[in-house]
Order: sequence, then structure tokens, then C-alpha cells
Amino acid sequence: PRPATRIFGRARRYLPRDRTCGHALLCALDAFARSGAGPQKKDAIMAAAERTGISTVSLYEKSGPMRYDGWACVGGNLTTGDPPLVAKVNPGMRFTLSTASGPGHDA
Repeated sequence: PRPATRIFGRARRYLPRDRTCGHALLCALDAFARSGAGPQKKDAIMAAAERTGISTVSLYEKSGPMRYDGWACVGGNLTTGDPPLVAKVNPGMRFTLSTASGPGHDA
């Protein structure tokens, strides 16, 4: 199986593959941003991403040897990529699209 990432250009920009949990989470965050809802908490993002039906597996399903769920990519490549696609906003541990991936940007 191929890894669930795509790397583009010289900047080595991370984008999740289609139909993955990371893809569903980005789409949910984009929908929140386009509606003007602002930063959201993890539970709201996970529920919205699950409702999209984009991911081929449930975001709440624990899988793999480390038992990660769909949120694991947010703490990994989505917030630490170059550029990061998701920004963590305090207080309250809320998340939003970063300026590198906001509405109107091609991701």
C-alpha cells in the first residue's frame, strides 16, 4: 500500500491523500472557515469530518499497532508541515486552517 501523503514541489508540501482522515478533517475545517464559524474544538471538527463521509474509515476507529484514530494526523503532519495546514489557537485548544490553507487556497 502507498503511504497516505503526497508531496508537491520543492518545498515538500504535505497534503493528505483523497479519502483519508486528514482529507476529511481539512474539508471540515474549510467548511467552518467558509461559514465564518472561526476556530473549532476537536470534538466539533471530528464530528463534522465524520459527517462528510469523505474518509473510507471512521475517524473514531482506532487502528494500526499504536491504536491511532483519525485525529492523529492533526498533531503530526497537518500542524507541523512546511507550511502547516492547520493552526492551533488558544485558549481552549481550538483549531483552524492556517493562512497557508485558508478558504480560496488550492490545497
